[in-house]
Amino acid sequence: MHSPATDGEFFNLGSKEPKSLLTIASTIVEKAGSGSVRGIPYPPHLKAIEIGDYIGNYGKLKRVLGWEPAVPLEQGIAQTVAYYKAHRDHYWQQVLYP
Repeated sequence: MHSPATDGEFFNLGSKEPKSLLTIASTIVEKAGSGSVRGIPYPPHLKAIEIGDYIGNYGKLKRVLGWEPAVPLEQGIAQTVAYYKAHRDHYWQQVLYP
């Protein structure tokens, strides 16, 4: 992103294949080895403002910089979970409130 072509721009990222939020959350739980995923019905009174399905699309970034994903989503999640587990003391510090 150190390119004048990206100044003032925003970019969405995504995988080469669309993934549902449920799939992504389930993959995180699987790779973390703990946690759970539970579906909760969307409140009917909020449906009018719900955007529906969203699919991350990296097409603009590919056009501007030639970038595209090189690591499959599942592998990237596994690597991210491993990183945070290895450095957990830096990211998850016990906070005591009086």
